[in-house]
Amino acid sequence: MKSIKHIVLTLCALGFVATASAQGPFFGQFDYSAKAGISIAKMCNTDSRLAFYVGGAAEYYLSEILSLQPELIISGQGGRNKLKAEGASTVTSTRLTYLDIPVLLKVAPIPGSGFSVEAGPMMGFCVGAKMKNKTNLGDSTNTIKESVRDNVNTVEFGVSLGASYVVKKNIGAQIRYNYGFTNVFKNVDNVANQTVEIGAFYLF
Repeated sequence: MKSIKHIVLTLCALGFVATASAQGPFFGQFDYSAKAGISIAKMCNTDSRLAFYVGGAAEYYLSEILSLQPELIISGQGGRNKLKAEGASTVTSTRLTYLDIPVLLKVAPIPGSGFSVEAGPMMGFCVGAKMKNKTNLGDSTNTIKESVRDNVNTVEFGVSLGASYVVKKNIGAQIRYNYGFTNVFKNVDNVANQTVEIGAFYLF
């Protein structure tokens, strides 16, 4: 937790120094992008589940090497647990859907290379929460699905760390790690969202 905060603060400090020292022709320009990919999602003390994300971003250039990028992302999160007993097994999947709003500081250490690192705070709003229990008894399977939206906190605060690379003029790839500081469930402590996002984006 402390190491993540230190990384974010260091990037912010470097960004302010770069802004003060280099406001060239890039200053004030905007780029817009659409993005999508897979999310490897888990919560504390759970296994990971595969989900997806999709959204868009607006990048505002402060200098040739520095920019701010607010985003609007629909993201699948949650986790899964598997329990085994003699003659039976149960898989519990928690499927959460969030509207995430990260605001990232992006630093391009080598101008013109297409590579950048990014970090910043994130706010998320839970827009869907379902739980699926699938029990296999050997010769029969029982599946129960239910909404757990009332048990989940609506607002989540966290941090995002990542990197991106523009492969061609309008196409790029990204990887990002999101860590939530807020408990997912209202009555359960120390259960927060963690996701690794791997995907692509298109620059307009």
